[in-house]
Amino acid sequence: MPRSRWTAADVPGQHGRVAVITGANTGVGFETAKVLAARGASVVLAVRAVRADSGPSSPCSGHC
Repeated sequence: MPRSRWTAADVPGQHGRVAVITGANTGVGFETAKVLAARGASVVLAVRAVRADSGPSSPCSGHC
């Protein structure tokens, strides 16, 4: 029996939850923050440094 893969579509609603995502400016952290925000979570982005030119690329643009 083939094993099914977990995808962003499998993430249930997250309304009323707070998620603190480390490394949220790139890679897996960035993708995780986008999905959780899209599902209604309040997302705190924990990053080492904020670049001056990073504005609109926030994973929560339009969701937070």
